[in-house]
Amino acid sequence: MVREGTYSTPLRERAVRMVSEVRERTGQSTDALSVVADRLGLDPHMLSSWVAQANACTPAPGDADQVAALTRRIAALERENGILKAASSFFAREADRPRRR
Repeated sequence: MVREGTYSTPLRERAVRMVSEVRERTGQSTDALSVVADRLGLDPHMLSSWVAQANACTPAPGDADQVAALTRRIAALERENGILKAASSFFAREADRPRRR
């Protein structure tokens, strides 16, 4: 059996692309792996791990927009949190002051 590291990057990318194409054409995800693995002479489990790695590294469409929106929301919440901290310390100092009559 050939080690996984001996396969070239273009072959891996081509195999993953072929799995995606077969899945789109047939609508079956599990059969696509075995079909492509048989065509290229690869182990289906190894091909499955390549597909999983490719899917993990590829962001879904719209993720960039969602990340940007969440980043803006975090910044706004951090500003609000700073204002609330300043206000609470101000009112805590006011409450600790001795009152004049």
